[in-house]
Amino acid sequence: MDKFNSLSRRESLLGIGAAGTLLGGGALGVSSAVAGEDSKNKTDDATDGETVTSKKGRFELGLVCYEKGTAEFRVSNETGAAAKVNWTVDLGRSVVDGTDTDADDGDVDEDFDPDGETIEDGQEVDDDGDDDDDDDDNGDYSNGTDEGDYTLEGKLTVPKGASETFRADVLSKDATVTLYHDGKKVAAVDVEKLDCEEYSPADEIDLEAVCYRMRKRETENDTDENGGDGDTVSPSEPGATATYTTTLTVGSDNAGDSLNDIVADFQGTGADVSNVGDGDVAVRRNGEDVTDDLDEVSASNDGATLTLGFGGSYSLEEGDEIEVVLEDVQNPEDAGDYEATYTLNSQSAGETTTVDFTIDDGDGDDEDGADDETGVTKATEVKFRVTNDSKQKVKTNWTVQGDGQGGKCYVDGKDSETFWVTALEDQKTYVSLTYDGEEVATVKADADTECDGDC
Repeated sequence: MDKFNSLSRRESLLGIGAAGTLLGGGALGVSSAVAGEDSKNKTDDATDGETVTSKKGRFELGLVCYEKGTAEFRVSNETGAAAKVNWTVDLGRSVVDGTDTDADDGDVDEDFDPDGETIEDGQEVDDDGDDDDDDDDNGDYSNGTDEGDYTLEGKLTVPKGASETFRADVLSKDATVTLYHDGKKVAAVDVEKLDCEEYSPADEIDLEAVCYRMRKRETENDTDENGGDGDTVSPSEPGATATYTTTLTVGSDNAGDSLNDIVADFQGTGADVSNVGDGDVAVRRNGEDVTDDLDEVSASNDGATLTLGFGGSYSLEEGDEIEVVLEDVQNPEDAGDYEATYTLNSQSAGETTTVDFTIDDGDGDDEDGADDETGVTKATEVKFRVTNDSKQKVKTNWTVQGDGQGGKCYVDGKDSETFWVTALEDQKTYVSLTYDGEEVATVKADADTECDGDC
């Protein structure tokens, strides 16, 4: 019989007899025949519990949990392409000349009776509950599903660099699940755990403070009352060279798209962005610096419009906050209140936000101990890194204890991402990271290394 042929429901029950109930020598013989023929036809490329490297890469097979005769397994594909794999369950009994060599005389393992009932010696078993003799049972176990009672083999496709899970009826403490690719045995794992343990990528996520930098920030009194709907300008005197900071919120139109461009339009205000270059721009998504994807900074309309082009490496979700910092902008020559527009992904969804900014007379008064520039103070910013050692992409949330700072951080499997936090004045700053509502780590914003180009 072919190595991936399905077992009938009757054969499954006879296999169960080898693992959990004595149905006589015939039952043990069928169980061993299936296992024997299976082992005869398949190449022995892996021993139990090993990970085998194929010609194109590596597969891993791991036991997630076991309970009540059913186990969940995870297949990880570290090859260079999506792969179709097959799996089978070996009930774990070896028979020589019709004799069960692994079991003691009269050994009955009632813990693995799948229906929770003990089958007495000599009792005829009706496995489908229709009171017939089951001579016409024909189970189909392809693709991990069946018309019978038990799933002892199946197949699935695992994407490149990802993992998938499947459930199998293991029925015996001695059961082994074996994985095959291109007809070859690539991994195997024994059923060792008796209780399911919920797996969470949170166990493989780490948070650390990397480095710090000093930045000029608007004081609280000069922050726009509309929060994310306004530009902060520093300094704000007429005609001064200033830094403009604004925050955009991603709407539903851009959800699922990549960050491709941001267009800042100051037409009609008198502000001039002609001198803004690559080194004058900083962009953060949910606190994460994405400026490394910036590949174009160009001014148009006589310096009234600035276009920031990106490589599309960062995705957007509804509710994401995009902070845009533009340095070397020349303020309008006249004091007053102005409006500018920022358009996110102008070539596609084109979500436009109107922001307000104020140019004042800059009398230089400072009652809050600010820097020499009006309304500006120096603040310490700390760069944090989130490392994801799991094989799946995760969405984490970070918050600063006792402060309104916070955001999202998306991290691909086996990768890391960063975000910035402004350290609180006159108190210790702690950052908490959560995944799926579960706290992963809380770390103090206390880095000894000053940030440079290698951070």
